[in-house]
Amino acid sequence: ALHMFSVMTQCTVQLDRIAFGATMSACEKGSAWEKALRLFGAMNQSAVETEVIIYSAAISACAKCIQWAKALTFLSEMAHCRVEADVVAVSSTINGCKNGSAWQEALHLSYGMNEKKLELETLTFNAAISSCSNAGKWERSLQLLAVMAQSKLEWAMISTNAAISACE
Repeated sequence: ALHMFSVMTQCTVQLDRIAFGATMSACEKGSAWEKALRLFGAMNQSAVETEVIIYSAAISACAKCIQWAKALTFLSEMAHCRVEADVVAVSSTINGCKNGSAWQEALHLSYGMNEKKLELETLTFNAAISSCSNAGKWERSLQLLAVMAQSKLEWAMISTNAAISACE
């Protein structure tokens, strides 16, 4: 994907957000978060409008490679640029926090999703519960399970197992 992107730029093909987004997603799948961030920077320099899908691709690339602080920065930048975060952007950031043991950030984002009325998803809560569990914060894991119950989300075995393992 990066080679094709490079060929397109050499052939003076006008690149759009679809080309940037697809290439950034390929970088995420290949665990090449630095390249995804360079593409994001190049996109901003080329005056191609950024939107939630592009930010989500950058966040996902960072989160997958345990660059949770960078994922949080992108999520914050979205608000600054008046790009409304969606469930994908927030859930990807929470996953990055889980992988990086940033349980407080994961918890804050989970509660923020509820306040913003973003569509709550079981997978998002699983990541936040796992993050709290990994940090030994069993009380927080149980609180998130309670929020899941109030939200009428379908409980998954992984949610319960993550909370139980935090209690051990």
